[in-house]
Amino acid sequence: MQYYRDKGFFDARIIERKGDYDKKKKVVNFTFRLYEGERTKIGDITIEGANELKEKDILKIIGIGTGDWFDDYKIKRGVFFLTREYSTIGHIDMKISYDIERERNLVFLKFKIDEGEKFYVNDVKFTGNKDVRDKIIEREIRIKKGDVYNLNRLFETQNRLYGTLLFSDVDYEIKKVSNDSIEIMFLLKEMKKRWFDFGLGYESPDKLNFEINWGNNNLFNNLQRLKINTRFAYKFNLTYNFNIQFSYEEPYLLGKEVQFFLKPEYRFYKDTSFTQDIRILNMSFVKFYEQTMLSLILNMRQAKVDTSGNFIDTTDYKWTNSIILNTFSEGRDNIVNPLNGFYLFCSVEKAGGLLGGYNRFIRFELENAIYKGIKNSTFCFRVKTIFTLPEMEEEMISQDARIELGGWRSIRGYDEGEIGVLDQRGKRSGLDIILINTEFRIKFLKRFYLVFFYDLGNNYLRIKEINFKDVYAGTGIGFGYLTEIGAIRIDYGRKIEKESESYKGKLYINIGHPF
Repeated sequence: MQYYRDKGFFDARIIERKGDYDKKKKVVNFTFRLYEGERTKIGDITIEGANELKEKDILKIIGIGTGDWFDDYKIKRGVFFLTREYSTIGHIDMKISYDIERERNLVFLKFKIDEGEKFYVNDVKFTGNKDVRDKIIEREIRIKKGDVYNLNRLFETQNRLYGTLLFSDVDYEIKKVSNDSIEIMFLLKEMKKRWFDFGLGYESPDKLNFEINWGNNNLFNNLQRLKINTRFAYKFNLTYNFNIQFSYEEPYLLGKEVQFFLKPEYRFYKDTSFTQDIRILNMSFVKFYEQTMLSLILNMRQAKVDTSGNFIDTTDYKWTNSIILNTFSEGRDNIVNPLNGFYLFCSVEKAGGLLGGYNRFIRFELENAIYKGIKNSTFCFRVKTIFTLPEMEEEMISQDARIELGGWRSIRGYDEGEIGVLDQRGKRSGLDIILINTEFRIKFLKRFYLVFFYDLGNNYLRIKEINFKDVYAGTGIGFGYLTEIGAIRIDYGRKIEKESESYKGKLYINIGHPF
């Protein structure tokens, strides 16, 4: 009956109990008759002892008001949030209690707050670093000597130290050194700065994917990072593609909290009807604002397509020089296996003009994914749109600047480059896409889950050709197992439209979720 009382049914009681013995099943079935009574509302609320925060702010944090239904669990949760709020303004010893007086169907609440002393930071120390320089750690600490103690700043520092990828464990201890000052000690455990990983994937009927990555997270012992990523995909008809990218990161450009990335990349594609050679140089400037990332990218791309079959220089390289502005907002509770939250990506790209180069266009991109947990399941929804405003004939924009659609990360059941307008390579591509993905992930046995998915979209050469009735769709089922490095998934997808009897659908084996 405690549950009823916590919800404001103070007169609730059991008025009858009865037990029946089932001889066949050898169990006793109990039946209870309850009297709930009237539910109680909150009458008046008084607060004593609060000086740092206003009464209206305290009630907003606790989440209650006059006339609300009495809910003891909600009040206790609000008290916890209020304690956390006080810990951000120096009151680490703050205590709060509340009394309840009932009068008929109303309860009157009296909160008693003992704020305690306001504490200041006397010193911030750290221990456990052997190879990592003190300067790197000090740069990430967000709570300084002389500051009012702030629990949020402490957590932010902890997250930033983890974010350096140099520590496997970041803990802290708080020690009182006087009646109003504390000392903070961060306890660090270093991890190896050099790392190596690899990935494997399969897509039916005959595509194998390999990925090998190597990196150094503290290249010059000043938090500079170097990463080398290689990817290779092979089909049994002797077609393949190869990609290698070098990524250098300067985390504090000119001593400021701006990250600088330099990424040279080489891509080579060999198909039965064409070969494609792409060389890229990418320079990025990145700034973080809490959960939002803002980036400015200078991109220079040189590409050539040869359809003669022998990769002779029959065509010239075409340059695409562009400047890109991106924003990315992260709101997922877990980026590896999200249960709730969202992410939002927006991009504007300008190619050509004063930047020079062959291709000339303005491109807008928007991608938004939402995750909603429902008991042991998660509903996932993503919408992605790309619109291109060409400053030249659409057909003249080179293949490397076009967009491909189809495959595991877009519309399952289709090959990559199967949706769109036929191009010079014999594949399909476009300039404007609309893509919608839905997944329902059902978790069972702690780490296993079942996935049902439905994808739809299309790829167009011109914006005016967009027709929401003219879309391609794929659906299917997946099975996965959650590991420390991500989800291992096996998905089977089929096209919704009718296909020949030889079409068997697509089987995908990958690490991670498609979105």
